[in-house]
Amino acid sequence: MKILLFALVILGLSAFSCEHDHHHDDGPYLVSIDIQSPAEGSVAALGQPLPVKVVFKREEGKTIHNVYIYVFDEFDNLVTTLIEQHVHVDGEYVFESSAFTPAWAGPYKIQVLTRDDAEESPNLKEVSFTVQ
Repeated sequence: MKILLFALVILGLSAFSCEHDHHHDDGPYLVSIDIQSPAEGSVAALGQPLPVKVVFKREEGKTIHNVYIYVFDEFDNLVTTLIEQHVHVDGEYVFESSAFTPAWAGPYKIQVLTRDDAEESPNLKEVSFTVQ
């Protein structure tokens, strides 16, 4: 009975470790961030959904881990979070959404951030736009 119980525990731990086995890249966590929409200096319509498109790229075979996209107002107050997620995708990850609808006019910025699996090595890019 003890042997059976021990075997089940080992089997359970093996399944758990396989499920959470991550491939970790060698070298620095460098990610290219291309904010395709909104464009720097663009003007968005008040009360209309704002299309946001961001492309994250790494060398082939290297993983993009944690991605974050935020919208801030002119006073650096967080207006909305579009994504905070561990995507764990190799090579390229594309985020597209029209979930943000500006409720008031003024200047805004989109802040895009990605970090490695340990939540370190940030890569950051921002674009500013105006809502009228």
